[in-house]
Amino acid sequence: KGENMNTFHQLLKEEINTRVMPYWNFKRIYSFFPALNAHFYILDKQYNVIVAENLRDIKITPIHHPEETIKVLEGHKRFIVSINRNIEGTLIVSSSLDGTIKIWDVESGKCIKTLNQHNKWSYSVAFSPDNTKVISASSDKTVKIWDLNSGKCIKRLRGHRGQIWQVEYSPNGKYIVSGTERGIVKVWNADTGKAIRTLRRRDWETDDDFSGYDDRDILHVFFNTEGDSVIAGFIDGTTIIWGVE
Repeated sequence: KGENMNTFHQLLKEEINTRVMPYWNFKRIYSFFPALNAHFYILDKQYNVIVAENLRDIKITPIHHPEETIKVLEGHKRFIVSINRNIEGTLIVSSSLDGTIKIWDVESGKCIKTLNQHNKWSYSVAFSPDNTKVISASSDKTVKIWDLNSGKCIKRLRGHRGQIWQVEYSPNGKYIVSGTERGIVKVWNADTGKAIRTLRRRDWETDDDFSGYDDRDILHVFFNTEGDSVIAGFIDGTTIIWGVE
């Protein structure tokens, strides 16, 4: 683990020096990329999906023996920011600082589509519950909805003023939630692409609670299993639950 973290820090500093926008300081970059070498999803009851030690590949490993590698998915040129899987565990989606989003077939280990219409990096990706679409959140302040069959962007959700760090579908597929670096959460109608609610962390705090914008940065947003509430987690450890409507 220590060796992997050293590799992570070295690659992270290289990316900061060569690729990351100048106004991002190291504290904010590090807090956004929390231990990527340990980032994983359970593919099914037998296998994990994890970001490899070089941070550019994806590994499929036995769930009880993660040190063993069954498949390696190779194709990203810079390190991976986000990975996710579809409900069935047959497809994986990943986004990278190389500016691309890739769709992978788990059985073959092959990349079956590459999406690259964001102007900047995609920080978060997810499949729709019906397995027909992919959504992505980006530093270009947009959420995009992609048709999984054609690989084309079919909607752009605009309204955020800051970089979008997290995006997720509701379990029923009716809504999309997105969260920004400034603690702003938006709930969108997935069919129309219209924002139906904007949630602000500052509405729940007094001035005494505020300890700097870094602490308000979104770490994760998602829906509860019923799809009627949004849960937002922040870098300072705060969790807030809002109703969707």
